[in-house]
Order: sequence, then C-alpha cells, then structure tokens
Amino acid sequence: SFPWGQKSSCTVADRSFSIGTIGEILQALASAPGGRGLAGRLSSRLLPVLVAGVKDRDAEVRNNSVFGLGCLAEAAGPIIVSDYPMMLSVFSNLLAKESDQKVIDNLCAALSRMITSNVGAVPLDQVFPALVLNLPLKEDLEENKTVLTCLDVVHKHSPALVVRFMKPIVSACSHVAALKETDEETRKVLVVLLKALVQDSGADFQAAVSSLPAEQQTQLHTLISAS
Repeated sequence: SFPWGQKSSCTVADRSFSIGTIGEILQALASAPGGRGLAGRLSSRLLPVLVAGVKDRDAEVRNNSVFGLGCLAEAAGPIIVSDYPMMLSVFSNLLAKESDQKVIDNLCAALSRMITSNVGAVPLDQVFPALVLNLPLKEDLEENKTVLTCLDVVHKHSPALVVRFMKPIVSACSHVAALKETDEETRKVLVVLLKALVQDSGADFQAAVSSLPAEQQTQLHTLISAS
C-alpha cells in the first residue's frame, strides 16, 4: 500500500513532495511503452491518495494532487474512464472555491488532459465552459500546450461548442502568442489550432479577433500567415 500522504503526522513538505513525485511518475508513464497498463493497475491505489490530496489545506499539496489526477487520466487512458464522473465532481467542487491561481491553472490543465485522453467520456457542455472561462493560464504557463491541445481536440469533436466560446478562446490564444515564455512546441500547437479555427469557423474567428486590441490582432494574423 502507499503510506504517502495518508498520515496526518506527515509534514506538508513531505506530503507535497510525495504527491508531486507520484504526478511526475504518472506523467512519464503516459509516454512510456507499457505505461498505460501499469498506470491502470496503479490507479485503484493512487486515486484515493490523490483525491484526498485535492482536499488538503495546503495549496501546494492541492496543486500536486490535481496535477497527479490529470496525469493519471492521461496515462491510464480508457482504463480509468469509469472514474471520470467522480474525478470531475472533485474538480468541480474545488474550482468553485479555489483561490490559489496556480491550483486553478492546474485544474484547467487536468481537465484538458481528461478531455484530450477521452473526449467522449466528458460532459463537454458542463465541463468545457468552466475550463474556457478560467483561461488564460496566469502562473503555470508550461501547461499552455496541454490546454491548446485540448482546445484542438474539442474543436474537432464539438465545433459548435468552440464557436460558442470563440471570444474567450481567441483571447486566450492571443495571450499565449504574446508571452515571451511560450516555447516553440507550444507555438506549433497554437498555430495548428488557429489555422483550424480559420478554416472551419472563419467568420466567427475573425469576429472574435476584431474585438482584440489592434496589436494583438496583428500578432495573431502574423502568426497564422507566417507559418
């Protein structure tokens, strides 16, 4: 069994570190050969630990637990779909009362991982608005790639839903485009998404872009035409 994170005698630093380590292992399993089966076998032991961590008093423990749950969804894939309703309920409850920005960013990333891994298992009408309305990410900028990948998946799966939230989506894209911290890989994912939006929902996309400040409009147009 996993003693980590269970005893209240554990210091916050211990809980945070052990749960953070679980998250990093799960993230590595997502791309490792045989990782899916292993993550699936571990899921029944890890889920209770991570769900308990989401309710922790300490923001760093909550943050690492949310990250771990998102990575578990990504690594275990279809094996964990039966736990999706419980996980979504845990995230929804946390999102309603969370005040720590990094935790909110990680909630967006975890929801994105769940959607990207199993888009058909998520009630998008309920979950997608909560995700989009908490964008752009403000502190955990490394997760922009995760979120943009998810937006692309939802656009392919439920284009009408993306059109409904085109304005906040375009605004979030513009925010990522302007960040000097945005790496090359994230930019590539951003361009793929922008081009798909132009191609499939051109009028709605242009309307959303035209509501941005002039400088941001130019930046997005340049990004789309340059690549």
